[in-house]
Amino acid sequence: MLDLPQAERQAFTEGAAPAPHLDLVHALSFRAAGAALRLGVFDHLGDDPRPADAVAAAIGGDPRGVRVLLDALVGFGYASRDDEGYRATKAAAWFGTGYRSAFSFWHRVLVDQWADLEKSIVDGTPPRDFYGWLGANKAALEEFQSMLGELADAVAPQVAGVIPTSAKRLLDIGGGHARYATACCLANPDLRADIIDLPGSFDAGRAHAAVVGDRIDFRETDWATGDLGADYDVVLVFNVLHCLSPDRAEDLLRRAGRALRPGGTILILEETADVPTEAGALGAAWVPVSSLNLFHTQGGQIYGRDQFAEWLGGAGFAAPDETPISAAPTFTLFSATKEATEGRTLNAAQRQMLVFDRVRPDSTWYNVPLTVRITGPLDVERLRTALRLCWQWHEALRSTHDGDTATLGALPVLREVTVPDEAALAELREQELRTRFDLANEPPIRATLAKLADDVHELVLVTHHIATDGYSLTVLRQDILDWYGDPSHSPRAGYWPKPSDDHEADLAFWAEALADPPEDMALPFAAPADPSLAADVVPFHLSSDVTTTVREIARAGRSSPFMVLLTAFGVLLNRLGGGSDMVIGTPVAGRDDPGSESVVDCLVNMVALRLRLDGGATWAEAMNTVRSTALDAFDHTGAPFSDVVDRLIVSRSPHAHPVFQVAFAAPPSVDGSTTVDGVVFDFVSGTSTESLFDIEVQVFDHGDDMGGYLKFRTARFTRAQMTTVLDQFRTLLGGLDPAARLSDALLLTPHERHRAVSDWNDTATDYPRESTLVELVETRVDERPDAVAAVYGDEVLTYRELDERANRLAALLRERGIGLEDRVGISLGFGANWAVSALAVLKVGAAYVPLDPAYPAARLDHMCADSGVAIIVTDVVLQDSLAFPADRVDATLSPDTLAYIMYTSGSTGQPKGVGVTHRNIVRLVREIDYVHLGPDDAVAQVSTLSFDAATFELWGPLCAGGRIVGIPKDDLLSPPELAKTLRDNDVTLMFLTTALARRLAATSPDAIAGLRQLLTGGERMDTDTWSRLRSVPGLAVANAYGPTETTTFALTWAAEDLAPGEAVPIGRPIANSTAYVLDACLEPVAPGMVGEIHLGGDGVARGYINRPDLTADRFVPDPFGAPGSRLYRTGDLGRYRPDGLIEFVGRVDRQVKIRGFRIEPGEVEAVLRETGRVVDVTVQVRVDEELLVGYVVPADPAESMADLRAYLAGLLPDHLVPAVLVAMSALPLTQNGKLDVAALPDPFAGAPTSPPAEPTTEIERIVLDIWREVLGSPTIGLHDDFFALGGHSVKAGQVMARIRAELLVPASLRLIFDNPTVAGLAAVLPARRS
Repeated sequence: MLDLPQAERQAFTEGAAPAPHLDLVHALSFRAAGAALRLGVFDHLGDDPRPADAVAAAIGGDPRGVRVLLDALVGFGYASRDDEGYRATKAAAWFGTGYRSAFSFWHRVLVDQWADLEKSIVDGTPPRDFYGWLGANKAALEEFQSMLGELADAVAPQVAGVIPTSAKRLLDIGGGHARYATACCLANPDLRADIIDLPGSFDAGRAHAAVVGDRIDFRETDWATGDLGADYDVVLVFNVLHCLSPDRAEDLLRRAGRALRPGGTILILEETADVPTEAGALGAAWVPVSSLNLFHTQGGQIYGRDQFAEWLGGAGFAAPDETPISAAPTFTLFSATKEATEGRTLNAAQRQMLVFDRVRPDSTWYNVPLTVRITGPLDVERLRTALRLCWQWHEALRSTHDGDTATLGALPVLREVTVPDEAALAELREQELRTRFDLANEPPIRATLAKLADDVHELVLVTHHIATDGYSLTVLRQDILDWYGDPSHSPRAGYWPKPSDDHEADLAFWAEALADPPEDMALPFAAPADPSLAADVVPFHLSSDVTTTVREIARAGRSSPFMVLLTAFGVLLNRLGGGSDMVIGTPVAGRDDPGSESVVDCLVNMVALRLRLDGGATWAEAMNTVRSTALDAFDHTGAPFSDVVDRLIVSRSPHAHPVFQVAFAAPPSVDGSTTVDGVVFDFVSGTSTESLFDIEVQVFDHGDDMGGYLKFRTARFTRAQMTTVLDQFRTLLGGLDPAARLSDALLLTPHERHRAVSDWNDTATDYPRESTLVELVETRVDERPDAVAAVYGDEVLTYRELDERANRLAALLRERGIGLEDRVGISLGFGANWAVSALAVLKVGAAYVPLDPAYPAARLDHMCADSGVAIIVTDVVLQDSLAFPADRVDATLSPDTLAYIMYTSGSTGQPKGVGVTHRNIVRLVREIDYVHLGPDDAVAQVSTLSFDAATFELWGPLCAGGRIVGIPKDDLLSPPELAKTLRDNDVTLMFLTTALARRLAATSPDAIAGLRQLLTGGERMDTDTWSRLRSVPGLAVANAYGPTETTTFALTWAAEDLAPGEAVPIGRPIANSTAYVLDACLEPVAPGMVGEIHLGGDGVARGYINRPDLTADRFVPDPFGAPGSRLYRTGDLGRYRPDGLIEFVGRVDRQVKIRGFRIEPGEVEAVLRETGRVVDVTVQVRVDEELLVGYVVPADPAESMADLRAYLAGLLPDHLVPAVLVAMSALPLTQNGKLDVAALPDPFAGAPTSPPAEPTTEIERIVLDIWREVLGSPTIGLHDDFFALGGHSVKAGQVMARIRAELLVPASLRLIFDNPTVAGLAAVLPARRS
């Protein structure tokens, strides 16, 4: 027997059933009509008038009572009255149709409910609701059944007439009485029918269907939630939708649509709000009042044609047709045909996943694991049923994906295996996780049940992100548990996403929020970008104390723990070198609409949170900024992230995520244990082994504490680095103070900070810090007057001769008015006079300024003018000095007196002078720990006086009583001559630039075999060169580092063996020096992290001459030293090793060193601009080739690059002149308007083609034509970049589809990403098929 109230009650599972409806008009109308029907009054009323007495006689009733009843019928429009008697109206004619029992039934209902109401008024008993009354009244329920059967019998003939004669299979949903299915089978002898209805609904139906034999099958299923089957030609949904709430009604129609084959028909029979005009006024007692119709019980709904059209359209049907039902005028029959195009439309995120799947067909980035450790007496069949019900209910889990649609496919299969131990189980998990999905041909979920023991199993689930997201896992978890506990459990209503109404407004918001975005975040300790997506995971835990702190701060700031955590992570990235303007991605669940919280599908959308952090702000201010940013973003999630990327015109790559490279999320936690019927289910979520994000952080709230994981790309970071990042994240969170400034936050523990600040900088020695160079050299002169001080070829000077010649020159300088800290230029050729002149200048308290005669005159003029050179020592001046006495001159010097001014490259186009004091140099050469310097040592001088290594080469041996051995440049570049010079002069110590050392190590390591010690530096040392130098017998090698601003050397590292691929460190600070790797807040970074190298101690120079602004910027107060001490910000990036050794990583700016010279490309650019011969220019460094390349837009297109370079050689030193100049019509720019360095042409691979080359093959012509059509540009050339022209993944797909169609070749989407030019793409296409 059909228990319709049971179905209706499901519509109100979340609230009480509605109270009884006691409308007076309904009550009186139904009572009058019901009484007339029961007495047979309408059998004796027609078009002809009949007196009341005649009617009374016909039915055997009392004339007075009949007259009252007839008058009531007149009052309600069922009858009319005139002088001749009573007639039936058109409305009364309905009583001969399927409504006859309805009026009688509702008469019974209302009589009983009025009685109930009277009783409740008298004795306070709550009235029964309709369902309770019907369930307790067997006679009423039978009458209710009869009413529905009568309606069906009246309607069925008309319905059977609209069933297509070609139909073979029919599904009747909720038609347990079998009347509709039976009528249809009788009308079509080839038709078979399935009837799905609730348990207990088929008693009368089976008997009624016996007339068609076995052509009707009955299936007891909850049609509101259960599987409906597939491949039907016709589906009937008759008089059931009113029982369901809107979301469930829509869901039923969608599932009914899936049960139909393409081209099949759905028929819907429902009462509507439309009442025929002939029903009369009061006579239409069934007109809806408070959502009631005749056949709608008191929880029912009335849906109109517009609502049906919307739902059917969303379910894949054409617009519905409407047919009035003559036997039941308040009903309408809706019919619609299922569109031939099958499938559920994917959202933008899912479409992007499909594109990625085609471009990276081997990737498993989107694999999402979920494991369930099951302990106890598991019923495997119950689990299998639970999983099957999950897959049936959540269509995303059983869909295949091709194009822009998802098509329902076969149900996934639970695979069962037995594993011997935990190791085998771990291997199974890993194998499942690393196995990709074939989305076009298989469901996006795999399930394996591994048996470890009789009472220990593990369910290994892996889904593809296209069918699930973080929130979905919580739904899947709960549904598995619910259905395992009760297979008859009714799931929550289905959900069908709808497009946002705010799409354009949201796009406009993002275009403004992300305007002029920062460059892609490249943390300084990250390795260069790499196409590999391989990733690793580091788990972390936040203690209950930290968790409590985070929650309290969030509560106080009217924020959320997510926003507090995001602020802390943003601050951490800022301190690690990620910049103060950064973009971090975060997912939003996309589940604001009712019903969306219960569906398994990928509804997530990524949003880009742009964080601008000011180190001077407090934590509270920063969190308010992040809170505002996040809330604004969450209010504009209607635009899919892929649409935002397109609006920003950001190029895409299959190797890097657009807009942001760091993601931070706080999804709901899936992990945890639940016991069902004695079986413990322990859920553990995970992540794939790949990532397109450089860094991804997931934080889960477990209640008492928090935890999660940090996922990173292994090609860019190491596990040790990411472990350190998490340690600092915890430290930062542990010290959160809303009132504190961000710049004061500590990332290291007290022990770690003390180690970096103190332990690794314990370098103090007892050296003559109060002595001057003059005093130290004169002491050596007095001790060893006849010892050799300098050897330059045939020219040999003893200490006495050096002192006397220096004294004579000093006397000349004194006579010419040179005194304390006056500037004296030295412009001499290579020889002993360098040492003589430098010493002489110092003796009078002046400072020397090296002037290399090889420099262009204009540069020398600037150096002299800038430093204030009063006199220049030349060979002529030296000759004049011979006439002066050889006695020592008196001068008042101090260790802080300026000793020399050395000029280095400057970004303004002019070099800048560094002022170095006596103490700076004494610190370099006395009581040192990085080399041995004594009276027996001979130190090679290979550097010019304008290169700061000459400081060590000159003053090191002279202050130690050793000797200088000059090595001419020709000998230095000739290994045989170098070996002879070193051998003949017993040279024990030499400094070589890294470039020269590399050349000698590769070609002639024997040339330096006689040395005892070798210092090398100026550029990054490579492992191969290091190993070759280490192999020279008897040679101690040290890698040295130090800018001019800290007096030649600040750190050194003595030779040790290195592991293959291990970087050569620059070492530790030398004696009486300090070195720190600091972040932007001048706090030490942790080992493995990257910061700027800061140098302190007694080697820090005075500053830049005449540049107080630059001096203040680069020479900063030392936060770790004595009051008044300073640190030099080198602009070099470095990192600590765990033992405190420092590695050089790169430059903060573009400054580099080539052949030992510091190069600032901006200086070269400035000089080129000043020539007036270029419109635009950029100078790039090719470090591997040790050369500069200039890209210029000439003012005159006919300008000769060779002539321009020759002109530049007259303005700049040789090491600053680009090796090649490349003429361009314009410098390439990124979409953000910044220089696109990657698009600059290789100068050694030929100049860019202009005008664009014409196709040379038929394939190139076809490809070029396709590009021009798809991109809408007729001027595209063979070598233009597809993505630089505005192409994106969708257009790329169009191009490749056209190519496949026109060339008949199997061409994958990835080809265009790997070969984004016409020429490149044409070259790799397979041969054309005939």
